Amino acid sequence: MSRKIGITGFYGAGNLGDEAILTSLLAHLRSRGDFSFAVFGVNPEQVTATHGVPAYRFSLRRPWRDLRALWGLDAMVIGGGGLLHDYWPGVPARYLAWARCCRLAGVPLYLHAVGVGPWHRRDTAGRYRALFRLASDITVRDRGSLELATQAGGKARLCPDPALGLEPPPADSLPTTLSPLGLRPGGYALIAPRAWFESGPQAVQREGSMSATAALLAEVADVLQAEGLRPVFLRMHAGRDEHICRLVQGAMRNPEGTLILDPGTVPDCLRLVAGAALVVAMRLHALLLACLCAVPAVPLAYDAKVSEGMEACGQGWLSLTRATTEAVLGLAKQAAEPSARAAVAAQVAALRERLQTEYDALAGVLAGG
Repeated sequence: MSRKIGITGFYGAGNLGDEAILTSLLAHLRSRGDFSFAVFGVNPEQVTATHGVPAYRFSLRRPWRDLRALWGLDAMVIGGGGLLHDYWPGVPARYLAWARCCRLAGVPLYLHAVGVGPWHRRDTAGRYRALFRLASDITVRDRGSLELATQAGGKARLCPDPALGLEPPPADSLPTTLSPLGLRPGGYALIAPRAWFESGPQAVQREGSMSATAALLAEVADVLQAEGLRPVFLRMHAGRDEHICRLVQGAMRNPEGTLILDPGTVPDCLRLVAGAALVVAMRLHALLLACLCAVPAVPLAYDAKVSEGMEACGQGWLSLTRATTEAVLGLAKQAAEPSARAAVAAQVAALRERLQTEYDALAGVLAGG
C-alpha cells in the first residue's frame, strides 16, 4: 500500500538550490519505495508545475491551518536547505509550531540534511531544542550544523547535501534554449553572486559591501573575458540575484557580450553548469553543482555553509572578505589542475555513496520499517 509522505522546505520560491534538493529527494525516494507525495512550499502552484506533485502553501505564520492537509500523511520530512536559522525572529517559533502540528496529527517528523544556524537570539536554542525533541530522526548538512544541533540536544548525524544526488549531464548538453545566445561548451565562465544582509542581527556578512563584491567580480570577469572566456552571470535565485548580477555587469570595463541568465529549471541549470569552463560563485548550490559536474570552481565564502560545503567536497575556497582578483584567478588555475580535479571527483564520489546510504535509511523509516 502506498505511503503518503509530506515534504516541506523553501520550495517554489525561485531558488534553484532548493529546487535541486527537492528534485533529488523525490527521485531517490520514488526509486526506493511505493510513495506518494504532498509538498508544502512557498508557491504551491509553482511546485506542482515544476515537480508534478500535489502541493500546499507552507504557512509559518499560521501552521495550524495546515492540520487538515497533515491528517492523511504517513510521515513528514523537513527536507534540506538552510532552514533552521533566526535571521527573521519568528522562524524558530514557527518551525516549532509546525512540528507540534505534526505531533497533533500523529505524523512522525524527520529532518533531512538541514542547515542549522546561525543563531543570534537568546531564545533560539530553546525553541530548536524543543523541535529536535519532536523529530524522529535528524540529519544535517555540515559540521557547523551538527555542532549547533548537538548543543541544542539534537541526536543528529551528518548527511551530504541532497543536490549531490542528482545525475550530472554531459558537458556538451547545453539547453537548446541557449543556442541562439552563441554559448558553446567550455567557452564561458559562470559567475554566481548573491546579495546578503550587511548589518544588524540579520547579518550574514558584516565586512565589505555589495559594491565591493561587485567591483571584485567585475574585475575578475574582465580578466576572464580578455582570456577568451565569456562571462555569464547566473541567477540561482530568480527573484533575488538580478540586482547583484547587474551591479557586477555594470562595474565591468567591458561588459559587451556578457549575459545574465536564469536557467529556470534544475535540469537546465545542471546543463549550463556542466558546460562551463569555470564557476566563480558565492551561491552554495552553484558550487555544489560545479563539483558534481567536475567543473573547476572558485568558491567565495560569505558564510560558513560555503566553506564547510566546499571542504567536504575537497575543494579549496576563498573568504569573500579577503579575496582579491589575483587570489581568485590563482585558485581558478589551481582548480583546473588534473590532480585537483581528481581529488574533488573522488571526494564527491564518496559523498554520493554516503548520500545513497542516507536515502536508504530515510526510505526505510518512511516505509514504516
